[in-house]
This record gives sequence, structure tokens and C-alpha cells, in this order.
Amino acid sequence: MDFIKIALGASNKVAESIENDEQYEFDNAMKSFEKSCEILKNNLREIEFMMILDLRSSYEKLEKNRSSVDLNVKPIEQENLKPDDRLSVNRAQVNSILSEMTVGTYASGGEDSIVSQLGRASKLASSVNAHNALYKPSSVECPGIADWISRFMGRFGDLIRDLSWDVENHAKGLELAVEYLFAINKENAELNWKSVRDKIQAADPFDPWNRKRPGLSKAEE
Repeated sequence: MDFIKIALGASNKVAESIENDEQYEFDNAMKSFEKSCEILKNNLREIEFMMILDLRSSYEKLEKNRSSVDLNVKPIEQENLKPDDRLSVNRAQVNSILSEMTVGTYASGGEDSIVSQLGRASKLASSVNAHNALYKPSSVECPGIADWISRFMGRFGDLIRDLSWDVENHAKGLELAVEYLFAINKENAELNWKSVRDKIQAADPFDPWNRKRPGLSKAEE
């Protein structure tokens, strides 16, 4: 019986020793894990902070240099055309260009026209919700990163939508300019053409900065 007691006592001490060692190893592993998480959290916050600085800098440059991202193409004017221009205009090529700009190929149902593609790109950019995509606990998140991404992508979407409007209306202007060039009734052709020119010269409904087209002197200030 004494032998059994001695054996059981030794066994309990061994088990206790193993348990203590395992607890020690577990505690050290948890401390190491927590330290790694803290390093990862700090690195993530630092990366996001640098992203905020880059996004803010890019956005401010965009706002200060609007003409570099928003084209101001003047419409074709009547005085720029001469009767002899009819000899050098290839109407088939013009129609092909107009089709690519506003209609697209027949096989795709028009979905691949430049205007259609720009419209889809604008919606895609404007629909970006960085708050959902970058959601993290407040202890990890770097405040402001989602706001700046959403703001930048929103402006990007606005500019693409504005470009789509420009392409569509300048294409119509080109079409009517060619029609005027070959028209027998110049007066009616001029009225149709002028309505589009006036539309282009007026305030652009999709201009991100609500500018008027002529001059752009105030808009560039």
C-alpha cells in the first residue's frame, strides 16, 4: 500500500509539473500572440494613415488643376467650315466614328459604345462604399480612410459622367455639322446644329464644379 501511495504521489507531482509547464508555455504563446496582434494593428494604422495622406494630396491636386481632368472642347462652329470641305469629308468614316461613340456594334446591342462604357464606369466608381469594405473595430481603424476613398471615387465618377455627356453631345455636334455641310436647305440644318452648339456652350448639367463652359476663367481660379 505504501508503494502505491508513493507511486500515486510521484504521478501527481509529474502531472502537476506537466500542467505547470503547459500553462507556462500557453501563457507565453498568448503573450507572443497579443504582441504580434499589437504590431500588426500599429502597422495597419500606419499604412492607412499614409494612404490618407496620398488620397488627400491627390484630391487637392485634382481640385486645384481642374482643367487637367475636365476637358473643355469647343464645338465645331459654322465659320470653321467651307463649302469645299465636302470634297474631303468621308461620310462613311464619320458615320463609323459616330457609331463607335454613341451606338456601338450591332452584335452587342450598343452596349460597347464609348458613351455606354463611360456611363457604366461612372456608376461603378460612384457606387464604391469604402465604409462597408473597410469596416474594422475602432481600436484598429485609422479614422478617415473610408471617407477619403469614398470622396475620391465619388469625384472620379462625376468626372467620368461629365466626360460621357461631352462625348455624346460633341458626337451629335459632329453629326449635324456634316449634315449641314451637305444639306440643300442650309437654314434648317443650321438651326438644328446651332441648338446642339448652344447646349454645349451652356452650363454643363454634369459638371462636377457647376461651371459654365465659355472661357472657364472663373472656374480655373
